[in-house]
Amino acid sequence: MRNLNSILLEGSLLNDPVLVLPSDNQAPARCTFSLGSDPDLALVPVLVYGRLALRCSQILTKGTTLRIVGHIAQDPESTAATGSFRLCVIAEHIEPTPSASKPDPVEVADVGF
Repeated sequence: MRNLNSILLEGSLLNDPVLVLPSDNQAPARCTFSLGSDPDLALVPVLVYGRLALRCSQILTKGTTLRIVGHIAQDPESTAATGSFRLCVIAEHIEPTPSASKPDPVEVADVGF
């Protein structure tokens, strides 16, 4: 039933992403950050691997509002470091959510087509 483990989150970055590049070039790059939701400020740790991790570290900053698609997993770094486990979201797709300050997209009906 692994295919049922899917999650969609929206929230704001509570901190700048932290990128870890492995020294052995065998493991993928790893980027971590925390996502918070506005109404109740629930803190969700997010992990991103590979090229997406590199891209996140380049363009994301604290306060950015995101939509994340991924799955819930046990954080392998937390388990290795402390001996206890912590759940996190492994992000597979990340996109910025539309800003309220930007104009609405133009609809076909608006331009007379």
